[in-house]
Amino acid sequence: MNLTKKQVFALLKEWCDYMLDRTVKGIDDPYLKGAMLCPACGFVHGRFADSILAYTLLYTETGDEKYLKAADEAVDWSENNVLTPEGTWYNDINAVWYGTGLFSAMAVGETLHNFKGKIPLDIYNKWYNIFCRMAEGSVAFMHYDWFKPVINYYCGAAAFFALCYNMLGDEKYKKEANYWESLCYDKFDSDGLLFGECHPHEIVTEKGCRGIDIGYNLEESIQLLLQYAIYMNDETKLKYYCDKALAHLEFIMPDGAIDDSFGSRHNKWTYWGSRTSDGVQEAFPRIAKYDRRFAKAAALNFDLLERCTVDGALYAGLMQYGNGQPACIHHAFAHTKAVALMYLHMDEKDFSNLEEVILPREEQYGIKAFQNGYLKLVSVGDLRATVSAIDFEQGVADNRCNMGGNLNLLWHKKYGAICAATMHYFHLVEPTNFQTLRNAQNTYCMTPRIILGEYESDTDKTVEISASGDNQKVNISVIGEKKLNFKLDYEFVSDQVKISVVTEKDALYKLPIIVDNKSEVIALNEKEYLFNNILTVSANTQIKTEDITKRYFNQVGGFEYLPLELPLKANEVTQITLKIK
Repeated sequence: MNLTKKQVFALLKEWCDYMLDRTVKGIDDPYLKGAMLCPACGFVHGRFADSILAYTLLYTETGDEKYLKAADEAVDWSENNVLTPEGTWYNDINAVWYGTGLFSAMAVGETLHNFKGKIPLDIYNKWYNIFCRMAEGSVAFMHYDWFKPVINYYCGAAAFFALCYNMLGDEKYKKEANYWESLCYDKFDSDGLLFGECHPHEIVTEKGCRGIDIGYNLEESIQLLLQYAIYMNDETKLKYYCDKALAHLEFIMPDGAIDDSFGSRHNKWTYWGSRTSDGVQEAFPRIAKYDRRFAKAAALNFDLLERCTVDGALYAGLMQYGNGQPACIHHAFAHTKAVALMYLHMDEKDFSNLEEVILPREEQYGIKAFQNGYLKLVSVGDLRATVSAIDFEQGVADNRCNMGGNLNLLWHKKYGAICAATMHYFHLVEPTNFQTLRNAQNTYCMTPRIILGEYESDTDKTVEISASGDNQKVNISVIGEKKLNFKLDYEFVSDQVKISVVTEKDALYKLPIIVDNKSEVIALNEKEYLFNNILTVSANTQIKTEDITKRYFNQVGGFEYLPLELPLKANEVTQITLKIK
């Protein structure tokens, strides 16, 4: 496996050309000129000027003035539409959230840092003055008493002020950078995972679990802490954060996906990462010289971004396009900065012969535990799985998604993702940062779970979990006793998963299987289904489904599903087998 700068440039150009085609032109109105329209959401996402780095890169590489014009008009639009009293930028026209101004300011700063002398002086000076003003304003709002953001903003402040110090040489920015980094330095659990993607950062649940979001950690927070160390020229801190980054590589799937099936901000999960964060390509290429596993992770994820891109649009998962949903343009412009930095900083020799480099989830290690033992990762043969009984929930009950000892993610090399957890109830927590589905039914929960009346096991914090096994076979047992007496057992071997369920009362086991609308599903008999001529799902009881031809799309993960239902008889063991041919 090799990745070249030519490939990186091609994808970046494809995204930028797509964004240019959806930019308002021919209107000399400061409130509209240069605005980027989102085909999915029907409005302008206020952070689209984050694309300034990618546009300017394309201008310097191609000489085509249209890219520089687009970058300059994006900055002008932001100045006219989302300027805050402090001189930073709001997240959106109709939002009063300040925090993301840090990331927009960093995009401006990265552009100046990388292209000084390569863009017209008048434009450079204009952007430089805006950057200096945003730096001053960011110092102010980061210290407001009411400003209590989640941890990725502290990481962002550390990186941004480090960049400010690197560029401007003002000691106050060095002080700010070190202060915000110091608040992140010890926010790592015993497994090396960054916590604090929650309120308050230090919350510990009854089970000893923390607010950890792998999507935000891998695509943003870790990347920013690495950049802090790079801009501060601090080798000790760089080694420290490299070690923490290695711990997070446990959650890069063999196909480049980021496993955030249990994350505290799971509602933003797409299969490749998180909707509004930057991407693993941001800093990993710069530290690949220390450990080529960073190059492998960035390259695999880049390949997934390519596979999720259709006609220039970055779709939220592998099946969104096929479901007929338009792509939210936020996905593309949010990730252009990371891919542009990858192009600027990657050394192609670090990205050659990557098949020789093995990531943790590519290894057949049997089982690993995280989150105080309540999160289990399984790796046997070509099978990968995540089973979660953590009890963390972010803010509102609708964010419950990762409890109950359910099968949060099941993946096989031959089939791809088989099961993937979603929110229990999905709603637009951040309306301007999520997309509304255009061409699909309501968003239903697609987490495998036990159901009895109003009880659904994916919302049950009280279950206990245990595991045993080796790299040939893993057994996981889940016991529920407080809300519903049940026992759920999983047996994982190379090409097969056996699920055994027994409940004290008649209930239902819902098992949504990922399958796109072009793939055939055959009912071999009332107890056995064949998916895409690869996966067989069988049971010792009848398997029901509403309509074998109907697919349900969920934007969390970006998959289509066929939900299977299996009746559970009180005190009788129901056995389900998922087998890959």
